[in-house]
Amino acid sequence: MRRADRRCLPALALALCFALVAGFARAATTGVEDHLKQLLNQRFPGVKIDAVEPSPIAGLYQVISGDKVVYVDASGEHLIAGNMMDTQTKMNLSEEAVDDRYAVDFKTLPVGDAIKIVRGNGKRKLALFEDPDCPFCQQMERGMASMSDVTIYLFLFPIPQLHPNALKDAKLIWCAPDRASAWTNWMVYRTPIPGGGSCADDPIARINTLAQSLHITATPTIFLQNGHRIGGAIPMGQLQQMMAQASSAPLAAAKTSPN
Repeated sequence: MRRADRRCLPALALALCFALVAGFARAATTGVEDHLKQLLNQRFPGVKIDAVEPSPIAGLYQVISGDKVVYVDASGEHLIAGNMMDTQTKMNLSEEAVDDRYAVDFKTLPVGDAIKIVRGNGKRKLALFEDPDCPFCQQMERGMASMSDVTIYLFLFPIPQLHPNALKDAKLIWCAPDRASAWTNWMVYRTPIPGGGSCADDPIARINTLAQSLHITATPTIFLQNGHRIGGAIPMGQLQQMMAQASSAPLAAAKTSPN
């Protein structure tokens, strides 16, 4: 019995040592992040800093403000503006940081303000924020036209600064007799939108407020059913793969909820 105790005690001590070191490391990292946030708030008082986190590069911290990311060293004396790329995967790590930061609880999205499009059994779910005159949205919609077994909640998010007719076209689509068909036919085939574009109520102003609360400034923006956010159009094969992963591995907790 004593021999067994002598074997276990060093292993237990080593485990406790590792746990203590990890705890000190987390505390030290948190201290640096808090210091950097306080310092940057002082030096850039007009900028709202949403998060300061360790970046994929040791010793470099990512500072997230809305949909923008910059990088600072641990002293806060040096700042780097620009995207961080993974040279092996070619992924934009700055965009991924924003997408991870602004994940949502999918169930809290106000889907009553969205156009609901059901294909096949509708088992998989997507929420899309799109501008009816956005060429990247049109490209993605053409790729999604053959997607089956999915429920899409389409939030009309026109950006008139980029597309002057987008607000008018969004209202026409919402007020059409069959919104889902009007949307798909317009985006995929450029079929003229039926109807007069006038109805009792449209949700576009509410969606604009929602988009602001979710830090959405560009289209398309995609939310998977596990709440993960994807900024921008991506290849259909990649989207299908991410949808499969989302259905099997839900997010533990969302960082952003609609107001």
